Amino acid sequence: MRANIYLNKCELDRAISDYNCAITLKPDYVEAFVNRSAVYSLLGRSDNAITDCNEAIRLNPNNANAYVNRGNVYLYKDEFDNAIADYNKAIKIDPNHLEAYINSGVAYASRGENDKVIVACTEIIRLKPDYANAYINRGTAYQNKKEYGNAILDFEKEEEHTLIRVNKTKQLLIFLKRFNINLTGLMLIIGVVFLIIIKNNML
Repeated sequence: MRANIYLNKCELDRAISDYNCAITLKPDYVEAFVNRSAVYSLLGRSDNAITDCNEAIRLNPNNANAYVNRGNVYLYKDEFDNAIADYNKAIKIDPNHLEAYINSGVAYASRGENDKVIVACTEIIRLKPDYANAYINRGTAYQNKKEYGNAILDFEKEEEHTLIRVNKTKQLLIFLKRFNINLTGLMLIIGVVFLIIIKNNML
């Protein structure tokens, strides 16, 4: 869908225009409501974002992304109870929804609920073991609970994954230098790969 490309390129007004057209042509187009809600969130139009999420949920109560997007709006507004409720609904629908765990961890941390931060971060690590921030956040929660041994282990894990990421970056730079690829060339390669992924997903 062209609107999704505009969204990825941060051409938000064009994205909204295309989502509007899609919804006009197909009023029960759940994904258009979900994605338009994300654009409204980026534009700071919280009420519009929530309205779109509500409509998406009405059309399909099992759309996990609709709950996550609405939860993100509530999180931005510091309405942590509502945010957590939506993230939990998303997780119940899709137990492997990474963003729901990440943002629920942020909400729990904002409320000082260290045990629940630890649970959320543990799930994040289960889904994405190289997600360094999960180790930082879980380590901080352990530190707040004065479980210093566990905190140290997590901080060490974070350093390990950060080092791996730095080494990968260095390898990429060496590759670019070796083949004399500048930033424009790299972006072109990424763009081609992105289009291939979109095409494959549409097949």
